[in-house]
Amino acid sequence: MKEPETNSANFERLLRTHQPFALAVALRILRNRTGALEVVQDSFIRVWKNFERYDPQKPFTTWLYTIVVRCCYDRIKMERRRTALHRLMGGDTDDPEPQADGNPATEFESKEAAERIVSLARRLPPKQRMVFLLRDVEDCSMEKVAELVGISVNSVKVNLFYARRAIRIAYEALEG
Repeated sequence: MKEPETNSANFERLLRTHQPFALAVALRILRNRTGALEVVQDSFIRVWKNFERYDPQKPFTTWLYTIVVRCCYDRIKMERRRTALHRLMGGDTDDPEPQADGNPATEFESKEAAERIVSLARRLPPKQRMVFLLRDVEDCSMEKVAELVGISVNSVKVNLFYARRAIRIAYEALEG
């Protein structure tokens, strides 16, 4: 599908059409509706400002997906910096993270385990978190993850290794 030129009316139509997709991607990564809505807004501002960079030979959703993922990554880094600064200033460091406390005997065990893993992923350094979420949660290829995060495939593999190891250790500690 060829996307229209960007004038106000066409851009509004583009926004209405693709906003649910962008929000779903942001929610999947951030797991926070307020943050995801802000990321979607930032993403569409970037789309507007950089529309001349869009290659109409490629799907628009691929380009938008890349922008949303990068905005999420930027937000994660910003939140980490803000938290570190808050700690330096002597502020309260409590960061409550929702944890699933599933009973292994219930039928929801696998869903709760997945929720625990995603929750544990929130504690990873930003790059490892993005690589893990894109590869293991979103099921993107190594090449696609490298493109979206802006790193080499080898760097994706290294970050994924460390992310999985950290999550496995933390998960085992919760279980054990």
